[in-house]
Amino acid sequence: MQPEAQTAQPSASLAEIKFDQKEKSLPWIIIILSVLISSGFVVGSFFYPYIFSNSWIIYILVFFPPVTAIAVYFLTRKPIEKEEQQITRLEQSTASLNSQATLYYAILQSIQEGMIIANPQGVISFSNKKAAEILQTDTSNLINQPLNTILNSDQLHRNSMADYQLEINTLLGKKITLKINSFPLVSNAQNQGTIYIITDISGAGELERLKLDFVAQAAHQLRTPLTILKSYLSVLSDSVGNKLTADDKQNLDRAVVGANQLALLIENLLNVSKIEGGKLDLHPQLASIEQLVSLAIKKNINNANQKGVKIYFQQSAPLPQIIVDPNLIEQAVDNLLANAVENSHKEGEVTVSTSLQNNTVIVSVMDKGIGIPSEATNNLFTKFYKVSTNLVQASKGVGLGLYNTKAIIEAHGGTISVNSLLGKGSTFWFTLPIRK
Repeated sequence: MQPEAQTAQPSASLAEIKFDQKEKSLPWIIIILSVLISSGFVVGSFFYPYIFSNSWIIYILVFFPPVTAIAVYFLTRKPIEKEEQQITRLEQSTASLNSQATLYYAILQSIQEGMIIANPQGVISFSNKKAAEILQTDTSNLINQPLNTILNSDQLHRNSMADYQLEINTLLGKKITLKINSFPLVSNAQNQGTIYIITDISGAGELERLKLDFVAQAAHQLRTPLTILKSYLSVLSDSVGNKLTADDKQNLDRAVVGANQLALLIENLLNVSKIEGGKLDLHPQLASIEQLVSLAIKKNINNANQKGVKIYFQQSAPLPQIIVDPNLIEQAVDNLLANAVENSHKEGEVTVSTSLQNNTVIVSVMDKGIGIPSEATNNLFTKFYKVSTNLVQASKGVGLGLYNTKAIIEAHGGTISVNSLLGKGSTFWFTLPIRK
């Protein structure tokens, strides 16, 4: 994709129509030859008078060639001038194309993201300096080479739009992680290949790991004093709760709610670090889903009371005990309940239900609150994602609850889903297989 290659086509077109210099001077040659011929006839008439005895022959021989030449000149002058003007315009266009090609080439080379263009067969036709730098080679070593060979991977998306990560070994043997964005290159409805934007995120991954480690350490340090605080609040509530005034009792309940919310946040932060590091360890044991749901409801009852929200627990039938990590499943239900209470209107309702279907336990949490926009549902379980629109204010959390809940349920071999209508409410449910 060098500038010279881009300007080759205009130059070829110019060569096809450009007049040869001899062709441009042809009329003048005809005039000069005509004058010489006429002069020859005049001179000949003196030396060979018997040939030129008739005056009309002399007139024809002397005047016809220059008159003919002059006529030819005037007849061909305008077409030649037109062609010359066209040549001038094409030369200007060619110069402009050359200038633009040089500018575009410089822009592509100055981009701080690696860019590679491959033809429909996956052969590299262009690479900027940044891409060569990331792959630890020179640009000349990439051109006309199969991209999957350079990256040593068959996972590349060709002729399509995609966004993915890929671990590769560079040509010098260094292991790096690439973020790749691919875009189909289409011209005149014809597939011309694929554009790849590549970014080395190896350092970013290490930085992310360090941040998660820091968050985990901080959360772990907060966990112990918070546990002590919750214990004292629980003792205080049980021992003197009935003796407090209404205002004091409300303040105490708010302290309990705040402590429970902070405890849930700390558990979510700790779990994020484990999930990202692939170290979310399960401690499975037989447990009753109904008891775990009841514990989660108890943790959220004070918060619900402050908003005037009623929490109902519906059981379709007694459930068998199943093998799960009780602490994690309780945390998952806790996250869903906390979201449901937060998104409910005052004096609203939240319903938790459990059922058994095809050897699978189903737990659902339904509210009749503000609901979720349809365009946001695909991102609900993404880390740090928070719904915020003109109708829905951003939640007070940090966007980890649903991310953690999804990871916990999937670690147990289950699934989680949501149905929601904006302004009508939401229903989250998850499934857990019964394992023997």
